[in-house]
Amino acid sequence: MQKVVVIIGAGFSGTLTAVNLLSSDSDTKVYLVERRGVFGPGLAYSPPSDRFKLNVRAHAMGALCDNPEGFFEWLQRENLPASRNDFVSRRWYGRYLQSLLENASDERLIRVADEVVDITRDASSKRYSVVCASHKVIEADACVVAIGNLMRTSLDDAQQNIASDPFSRETYVGVREKHSIAILGSGLTAVDAILHAEDEGFLGHYAVISRRGRLPLPHEDVTTIDKVVLPASWEKCGSVAKILAMVREHAKPRGTSQPVIDAMRPKIQEMWKHLSLKERRRFLRHVKAYWEVHRHRIPVEHAQRIQSLQASGRLHIISASIEGVAGSDGQVRVELRSRSGRESRVFDVAILCIGPEGDVEKSRDILSKRLIQRGYVKRGALRLGVESTEERPRQGFFFVGPLQREELWEITAVRELREEAQRVATSVRAFLDVGA
Repeated sequence: MQKVVVIIGAGFSGTLTAVNLLSSDSDTKVYLVERRGVFGPGLAYSPPSDRFKLNVRAHAMGALCDNPEGFFEWLQRENLPASRNDFVSRRWYGRYLQSLLENASDERLIRVADEVVDITRDASSKRYSVVCASHKVIEADACVVAIGNLMRTSLDDAQQNIASDPFSRETYVGVREKHSIAILGSGLTAVDAILHAEDEGFLGHYAVISRRGRLPLPHEDVTTIDKVVLPASWEKCGSVAKILAMVREHAKPRGTSQPVIDAMRPKIQEMWKHLSLKERRRFLRHVKAYWEVHRHRIPVEHAQRIQSLQASGRLHIISASIEGVAGSDGQVRVELRSRSGRESRVFDVAILCIGPEGDVEKSRDILSKRLIQRGYVKRGALRLGVESTEERPRQGFFFVGPLQREELWEITAVRELREEAQRVATSVRAFLDVGA
């Protein structure tokens, strides 16, 4: 009997898992289920315009492990104006992912535009029933959950509805008539939102609000800096203090941490696995905020535009916790708490850029809550994602994507995601072969 795999989520992780499965000689049928009805780009690569750029150079964005320059090769075939070192449109990358899926597709792939709300497993048949919001039920031998980042819920539902979605076209409609914008968060998405508002003609003032108040650093030109050679097995030391000492030792003579972080990257997941829960907590408490700005960087030209806005007095950074958001008379009131006390500020628009939610029990996502209730996964101790129960992979149930951050830490960028998608696809095939 033909084996069936259901992949829930058709963003990068789900799409690449499907592509890897379909590339095998197996006759396995693959259902790819996506609630947005768009297969390939996911939210990250479906921005409101071409002005949203990748934060990694084109030559390093290949989605397949055996062809890391595949994206740049696709750009050339499509005659799109880009060099190897350009930071190109996120939309172009979304089109590239769609092309990979199209090229891998045949009668084995079935696309389903629906939302999965539950998964059950029959103990006798050992098969899964994947239940959709439309009441459609898909019977499967294995499941892969690739639902991507969950919505941040430090704001309640009503507050999130008041704050605007940075990836929605409607957020920027009429923005040139506004006088003030609150950017809630200071990471990569915050930079994207500011630059898009600028390109839409906004002439007013920005307040970038986050607890640490740190913006991403720009990519540096490190081609003239000597190659970083890290100590053997550094990733197994199990000590945050030792890892920081190593970074400082190699960064100081070079005047930058960037090549050190880049040299660490292939072993970051191993580093995380070798840290105890206590050491992981120490990393999150003392290092995470600095790690994010050094590791997840922006193009130099983007950094220059942000610096120009700061120099002109149009952009201010506020280090404060966001206590609440309320709408009143067509404006948005943001409640803040900082070391100097509590205050309330009023803006014309607030754009929600505070990042994904790691605590699945706080998420509004129906499926993740149901999976916890059924014991498929449990909330991670660090509230970074989920911890899969040990027997699940042996029963044909797999996770891939950002919800693995609890166990892997570095699992949000293309390089790590393409490797994990390939690994999960290989594990799925091995599971099906054993049960054949």
